[in-house]
Amino acid sequence: MTPRDQIAAAVASAFSPDLFGQEVEYNSVPVNAIFNLSATPQNVPHGSKAVAELQVMVVDVPTWAVDDLVYIDGQNWRVKSAGQGSTWYKHVLQIERDRRLKP
Repeated sequence: MTPRDQIAAAVASAFSPDLFGQEVEYNSVPVNAIFNLSATPQNVPHGSKAVAELQVMVVDVPTWAVDDLVYIDGQNWRVKSAGQGSTWYKHVLQIERDRRLKP
């Protein structure tokens, strides 16, 4: 086992969606992720809006794109940007749920 493999194993156990996360669907593929609601959902004109952070392993989600669909606890979220904390083994993504009625 190379030093990088040893570090990866230690990091993977410290950041363990299996231990600390929940199953979500990322573009219709089930993966384990750590989901953190950033703030209380806001009531906005014609509905509500919420933002959150999602951490996924690169092995589960090798690439991501703005507007990727994430299904969590019966609700649809969309990827908006990368967050701070992304590394070679995990993506930290900012996601948003916008439930406003569009005219």
